[in-house]
Amino acid sequence: MSKSLEKFSNGIEDARNMLAIYDCHNSSENEEIIKGLYKGKLPDIDVLKRFSFTLAFTAFETYIEDLVREIEQKQITPNSTEKNEKMLERFHNPNTENIRNLYKSWFCIEDVTCRWSFDGMNREQVCKKLDDYIRNRGEIVHRLKEDNVPDVAKKDNVVKCVNFLDKLARCMDEYIASDEWVEGARKKRAEKAQGGNK
Repeated sequence: MSKSLEKFSNGIEDARNMLAIYDCHNSSENEEIIKGLYKGKLPDIDVLKRFSFTLAFTAFETYIEDLVREIEQKQITPNSTEKNEKMLERFHNPNTENIRNLYKSWFCIEDVTCRWSFDGMNREQVCKKLDDYIRNRGEIVHRLKEDNVPDVAKKDNVVKCVNFLDKLARCMDEYIASDEWVEGARKKRAEKAQGGNK
């Protein structure tokens, strides 16, 4: 397990804890206790689900970035350039294409998503699911309060997203740890150094 994944695990656990707090506040058994905590109108606890969703993605985005730094420190295929540093600074949307481009640019990994497969989903399905969740995050963060925007932060959707991101990070970590990508990345680096366009 990478240090990046250890850090991610703490972040994803925070997202799960936020859902547990939501469940506690939403329980009819705790209704009187919860009412006693607040003066006047109870706050909108749905914010906890939305926060859990965005917190899970923050943890995932940080994991993707931290893993780049961790690989770079191991100097397996070092390639810290000004262009790559700027790309990492602007990395705020961890969709499939951006993740592929980031790892291809830094380490010449042709397709870092090649082993993304779990829970009966193949790579294409996992990539699509990630991109769908990214769109959901955009709706939560930017447009949730607008008229006619569906509530994508329904409890079961949030739980599925948190679990999905957890499994995806572990899948990616396993692939990077396997070092099966290293030889191909070194060949690509050598081709680039010799002026090849592959």
